Amino acid sequence: MKVVIVGGGAGGISTASHIRKLDKSIEILVLTRDEHVAYSPCAIPYVLGGTIESFDDIIMRTPEDYKKKNIDVITQVEVTAIDSKNKTVTYEQDGEEIVINYDKLVLATGGNPFVPPMEGNDLDGVFKIRNIKDGEKVQEWAKTCKNVVVTGAGLIDIEIAHSLKKIGLNVTLNEMLPQIVPRSLDQDMSDILTHYLEEEGINVVLGKPITKIIGEKKVEKVVIGNDEIDADMVILATGVRPELKLAKMAGCNIGRWAVLINAKMETSVPDIYAVGDCVESIDFVFGTNTISHLGTTAVRQFKTLARTITVEYLNLIMF
Repeated sequence: MKVVIVGGGAGGISTASHIRKLDKSIEILVLTRDEHVAYSPCAIPYVLGGTIESFDDIIMRTPEDYKKKNIDVITQVEVTAIDSKNKTVTYEQDGEEIVINYDKLVLATGGNPFVPPMEGNDLDGVFKIRNIKDGEKVQEWAKTCKNVVVTGAGLIDIEIAHSLKKIGLNVTLNEMLPQIVPRSLDQDMSDILTHYLEEEGINVVLGKPITKIIGEKKVEKVVIGNDEIDADMVILATGVRPELKLAKMAGCNIGRWAVLINAKMETSVPDIYAVGDCVESIDFVFGTNTISHLGTTAVRQFKTLARTITVEYLNLIMF
């Protein structure tokens, strides 16, 4: 049986490793547009702040390491088509279009940073941080920077703000909602964290959205509410949207935000599964669908998915 996994992030590469742990004979191929695999994006702020020495230190495995486990990983390729009827995947590599077959397909396409449609979002000095390459660009720009605005106040965004403050930059942390970490903390806990950040010298601006980035070729100021704030760099940490292009192409049912799956990580299309940031999961408090961009969620999902695929394969060869 051949399993093709699209996406080399935590969901995809961990699914591959866990399938191999459970079964030594299944053929596994991972396709990813990224240069690196097997690293934690959550560690990027700690490299920026100097707690971790370099980006190389957060890369845990290389494609060659996976090859030793009989897992093929092809990096820096773009999957352009999925034909669920004929069970094929098309990807581009070095200008060449390659079509391969699959028995089981895993969509671990993750998400893309959301860029607000505002004036100035394409100026030099405006960054998103989603992978190591993004982190390297921010690290280089910060060498000639004094004032930075981080807009969005989720968990990683706060870590980015704190790390940039640690290396001596003047940092403003902006959140359009009236509290930081609005998806995870109640107001009283948020207030404690806000107070801590302010004691560290970070300017926290809440309840006002960033509406404009000002500059000729590069960032000079940002507009937050009615105020203009000096800025040499802007980090757009305004959320992540699930990457759904391939799932829609394959015919998978999409929910309110992301790919709909069942308890076995199966999509609505036979032999196609999904895992990670591109799926909706069940909120066990409310019993409704939600999206959870946390590593703890991804771990439970890839373990479930690996068991689903290996059990199905075992049933196939036995019966």
